[in-house]
Amino acid sequence: MKGKILSISLSLVFFILLSTAASAAVEWKVSPSYLTVGDTLNLKGTALPGESIKADVSFEKNIAVSGGKYRYLLENVKIPAGNNNCFTVRANGVQNLHVGVKNIVWITKTAGAYGGIATIAQANIPPSTYKVLISGDALKGKSSVILKITASQTLKADSKGNFGYIYDTSTMPAGKYTIKIGSSEKTIELRPKN
Repeated sequence: MKGKILSISLSLVFFILLSTAASAAVEWKVSPSYLTVGDTLNLKGTALPGESIKADVSFEKNIAVSGGKYRYLLENVKIPAGNNNCFTVRANGVQNLHVGVKNIVWITKTAGAYGGIATIAQANIPPSTYKVLISGDALKGKSSVILKITASQTLKADSKGNFGYIYDTSTMPAGKYTIKIGSSEKTIELRPKN
């Protein structure tokens, strides 16, 4: 009898674990399908009712090196209100990385590189508009470095399992973006404004 109870208990635990893993699978779509800088990006999807889903939006930028240094300025970066928002910069081909953020005054974080890669992340950023200056020293002999910039946030499905996110792209640089929600990933292209 104890063996049967143990077997049933293990089966229930296994089922719960599978159900939890399955909950990470979400369905979602982006609109409009043809995006130009300045358009409103709409993300809509479904998940389990009340489920929290991590959403990442990232892009890569190849930055030229001049005099052994690299520099990239993003102006008017809008950080919307949200849950668990995080901004991450990863630099490849560098000796170090400096990320300066200005709302009223400049605040700068610095990281050394390991194997030519440096990363700086900041969580719980207050919603506002910022200037972001990414700079540092490149590895010797490098003519360019690759920056990967990722903004993360937690989305929550409502009682019917629906979730959505709206973002104004007017301050985003044109280029290809990877959007990952749950375990699903899509690439979109944000075209320059004519």
